[in-house]
Amino acid sequence: MILESLRVATGVAVLSFTVSMPHAMNLAWAKQDRDARIKTSPQTAYPTLASWFGIEGYCEVHFAIDEEGFPFGVEPACTRKVFCFEAKRAVAGASFYPKLVDGMPTVRTNVVYPMQYYFEDSDYDVELDRNNLEPCENKAVS
Repeated sequence: MILESLRVATGVAVLSFTVSMPHAMNLAWAKQDRDARIKTSPQTAYPTLASWFGIEGYCEVHFAIDEEGFPFGVEPACTRKVFCFEAKRAVAGASFYPKLVDGMPTVRTNVVYPMQYYFEDSDYDVELDRNNLEPCENKAVS
């Protein structure tokens, strides 16, 4: 499911429901459920080191959105580590309209924001590069 430039991670169940009410009541009830949407898009910048050396890449930033519309648990995975800090900073600074269930704000998990870093005159192929994603932060193993 794509919401503006949001893409929900694969393997996530989509909420569906059936209601046996008069049409007008059904519409009023349905307006109370809504998935999260972007309010303020991430404001990213090309990392200076990457631009100096002509490095291009791709990131997928995984996160959740709290009841107030703020991202948390922001974890980027990038093709090149030079993009990790900027991708995380950009998504952490964005804001969202929270997910509504029965009219109540609720946490939205499994959200992915894709980011491409390339030069305008480049022949960069994100489809070839996207298979080389690596988590930006090493996780402790217990």
